[in-house]
Amino acid sequence: MKARLGIITVVLIAALGVAPLLSVAAGVVSRAQSNAAPSAETHHISGIVHKIHGAEFSLENRNGQTMQVDASPAIQADQCAILYEGLAVSVDGTQDKQHVLHAQIVNRIKSSRAMWPADK
Repeated sequence: MKARLGIITVVLIAALGVAPLLSVAAGVVSRAQSNAAPSAETHHISGIVHKIHGAEFSLENRNGQTMQVDASPAIQADQCAILYEGLAVSVDGTQDKQHVLHAQIVNRIKSSRAMWPADK
């Protein structure tokens, strides 16, 4: 929230043409960004949707391993395909300590595993 406020401040100052205040606003933005939590590593996984429970589902990857996915962030950002069992999807998100992938984006992909993008 502080980062957003700092960015809004910079935009307003720039729009008003008040150049001397830009250095103050830049300091606000840099402090807000330094207080933010470090960004977690983003994972990109492709697989088949199984066992849907609300916004959570199991994803079977190309190696047959199953992982839990929480699609709530993707749904709230309107970045989630309509899910059904057997659908091939690619998921971009971060993984927590319980190995649940919190999806930022869930896209439909071709059902042929050979055409799936590489997992990261």
